[in-house]
Amino acid sequence: MFYIKERKFSGLNFLLIPLTIFVVFLPAWALGKPISDLFSVYFNQIGQYKSLVLNFSNIYSLIPDNYEYFHRSGIFISFAVLIGFYVLLSLTKIKLKPADYISIAMITVMICTFFLPSMRERYKFTADILAVLYFFLVPNQYFVPLLIWFINVNAYYPFLFQFGPIIDFRIMALVYLELLVFLIMYTFKSKTISQTSMEAG
Repeated sequence: MFYIKERKFSGLNFLLIPLTIFVVFLPAWALGKPISDLFSVYFNQIGQYKSLVLNFSNIYSLIPDNYEYFHRSGIFISFAVLIGFYVLLSLTKIKLKPADYISIAMITVMICTFFLPSMRERYKFTADILAVLYFFLVPNQYFVPLLIWFINVNAYYPFLFQFGPIIDFRIMALVYLELLVFLIMYTFKSKTISQTSMEAG
């Protein structure tokens, strides 16, 4: 999406993605793990967990756990939300700064973990890491990373301490949704205001 919008780097850079994955797999391959198993491990997990949500707060915490009925539509909804978000970013005439990439990457992870079925707490770990950077880049919104971290802390409690969650997953799912909406709206609002001010100046 950023490549289409700004064209600031060569399309060949995308080859770094499979190359990085291959390099990460090299130690396991050297120890005798078949290369085909390494590349298929994640595909083989698709459909392994027959539950809409696993110890986590997302949209499926709010509806009955009917995997067969909702899991396919959940995948389509996730892609629709992601594509809608990226299309709006592409069509909006805003100039993105390096710090914006952190925010947009964090929103992307949050959209996936909120709308995709069979998510669990560890799948949002990337957003937890990005939230650390966000904390320093946007210090006046300290509550955003704090809420992101608490959503996962709340989800880890039953696993780590055999009790909990501290707050019901359904309530935290609503908090998650509100936070996601806030971040998306802030991304467009702040950039639009900034762009308007630059043009006026």
